[in-house]
Amino acid sequence: MGLHAFVSEPEHCEIYRTLFGDNVPKLFGFEEGWNVPASRHRHNLGKEQSFDGVDHYVLTLHLGGGGARRSEFHAPMARTGAISLQRPGSPAIVSSQGEVEYAHLYFRQGLLCEAADEIGDDKHVEPEDFFAQTDPMLSKDIEAYVLRALDPDNPPSSLEMDGRAYIIALGLLRLGANLEEPSLRELDQVEREDLKPVLSEIEARLGEQIRLSELAETARLSPCHFSRVFKSALGLTPAQYVQNRRVDRAVSLLRNTQEPISSIAFNTGFSSQSHMGRLVKEAVGVTPAQLRRA
Repeated sequence: MGLHAFVSEPEHCEIYRTLFGDNVPKLFGFEEGWNVPASRHRHNLGKEQSFDGVDHYVLTLHLGGGGARRSEFHAPMARTGAISLQRPGSPAIVSSQGEVEYAHLYFRQGLLCEAADEIGDDKHVEPEDFFAQTDPMLSKDIEAYVLRALDPDNPPSSLEMDGRAYIIALGLLRLGANLEEPSLRELDQVEREDLKPVLSEIEARLGEQIRLSELAETARLSPCHFSRVFKSALGLTPAQYVQNRRVDRAVSLLRNTQEPISSIAFNTGFSSQSHMGRLVKEAVGVTPAQLRRA
C-alpha cells in the first residue's frame, strides 16, 4: 500500500452511495493503494445535496455539463476546468444546473505536509475550503491524473500515480499561497552513480508493484525530491525508467526462453498480457508472439 493509502473506501464515496444508491462510479487506485484514489461522476445534484464532513480532502475538477454551485460560497458557478477543495471535517451543500460531470480526488493531510516540507514551508497550515477556483496549470495536472487513472488500454503504475499526486499537492500549496511558482529547494548534485542502490532495487523488483516512497527511502530523499533528482540524473521519471526496464526484460525473455507469454507479462510487472503486448510492439515494432516466432 502507498504511504498515505486508504485502507478502506473513502467516506465521501459512502455518502455518494447513500445519495445515489448503486449509481456510484468505480473508484480507481483504491485496490492498488494509490496515495490519491480518483473517481469520475455524472449526476444531477438538483437544488441542494448535503455532504457531511469526512476524514480526508476531496479535490474536485469540473469536467463539463451544467454549472455547479456551493451554497456556503459567494463564488461564481463552477464551469469546465474549475477546481474546488473540501477539507477534512468540512460539510458542504452543492447544487447544479442539470447534469454535471466532474472528477473527485481523495487524499490525506500527510500528502500536503510532505509537499510543504519539500518547498521549505515550515509554517504550512491546513488549506481552507475553496470553490470554483481557476488555475490552468493545476487543472491540467488534475485532468491528466484523471485521464491516466481511467485509461483501460494503458493502465498506469502506482509509481507513476505517486509522482503525479505529489505534483498536484505542490500545485495546491502554490494556489493556496497565491504564488506563481513553488520556491523549490536547490537540487542536490546527484549522479547516476549515486542512484545505483535504487537501480539495483528496481531490477530486483521488476515483477512487483514498486512505490515511489520505497525508492525514495532507498535514496534517503523525500519522494518529491527523489523524483526530480532521478529525472535530472537519468533523463526519465522513475515511472518511465521502470516501464522501459520491464519492456527490456520482457523482450529478452521472449527472445531467449520458452516461458509462456502470459507468465512473462506477470513476472515483469505488467497489469496484463495485452498491456505488455502493446508496449513491446511500440518498442520493437512487432507483437510478443511475432517476436518469439522470429
